[in-house]
Amino acid sequence: DRHALAMKLLEAINYANDVIHDTAKQNKAQTGMGTTCTAAALIDDVLCLAQVGDSRAYIIRNKKMYQMTQDQTLVNKLLEIGQLKAEDAAHYEHSHVILQALGVRDKVEPVLSLVELLPGDALLLCSDGLNDALTDEQIVELINFEHSSDPINVCKLLTESACRAGARDNVTVIYSKFGGWGYGFGEPGVPLPYIKVSRDQYADHMLLLRNPPGGAETTQVFGSFNLKKSSDPK
Repeated sequence: DRHALAMKLLEAINYANDVIHDTAKQNKAQTGMGTTCTAAALIDDVLCLAQVGDSRAYIIRNKKMYQMTQDQTLVNKLLEIGQLKAEDAAHYEHSHVILQALGVRDKVEPVLSLVELLPGDALLLCSDGLNDALTDEQIVELINFEHSSDPINVCKLLTESACRAGARDNVTVIYSKFGGWGYGFGEPGVPLPYIKVSRDQYADHMLLLRNPPGGAETTQVFGSFNLKKSSDPK
């Protein structure tokens, strides 16, 4: 069921953290290595997202894009507590400091969030190489420009555009489209909310427990693409 899937997703991230952390301890050359992770899982009409770090998940609905994760960064924390103004965030000297990553410590606290899908929605998962180089407005404009919406074409267009815009880090993109019928309780014109599930809600959160729509079928098609920055100036 959906609740079990969400718990398995969190377990998988914790397991990945254990493996990376243990590997780094056994090899001094790999000491301190880590990675961000934003993972998605789906068995019906509610998408489960689990995040560690600042890789993002977006939902594209009716040609608009909504961020479904919150960056686990020093900048975002300072914004939350009012110690940094939004207009100063882009130029903050510690803008790339993340608060947690897989493998750096022996324990992580992945953040679980949920999305109630509608037929026609699309999911974008990306590393910060994409959203550092392109604004959200530029990203959704490129997705809407790719009229075929073929996932592989969307991924290549985004990664190549980010590198042309001067991306300072590797750009990794996964793009998935959702089809099917008989599901979707949201209203197409209403902004999509960010739904974070705290640890004390794991056992009884409504979206983890409600039954899937009878007779519904969710279909998906996805593509992925990774474009590494070259050190060669050519």
